[in-house]
Amino acid sequence: MKKKTDDYLNTRIWVRSHRKLRIIAALTNSTVVEVIDRLAQQEIERMGPVQINDQQEEKINTIQFEAFNEMMDKRLREDPEFRARYEEAGKHVAERERENSKNVYSQRPSKSTDE
Repeated sequence: MKKKTDDYLNTRIWVRSHRKLRIIAALTNSTVVEVIDRLAQQEIERMGPVQINDQQEEKINTIQFEAFNEMMDKRLREDPEFRARYEEAGKHVAERERENSKNVYSQRPSKSTDE
């Protein structure tokens, strides 16, 4: 059976925080990722039930969107094979969109002149 792997994102942290996280990880015989996850969970539990308003939700979505874009930009710059696959996929998507738009127009009912 294949072990489930978690998804990862890159994030920026201060050097001083990274050093502290590495010390905690070493002392607890865990990884930095596990320490971050544990600390985040503890903070959520400490805060108790939280209501997120629309403005906060939008800020969260914006941060996630920017992080994804940064990750994709970096991967496209650094991995030529990934970039080639990405560009090829883009061509297929554009081709499918053209075909779908043709199908939409060809499936429109024609005006009947029998009336």
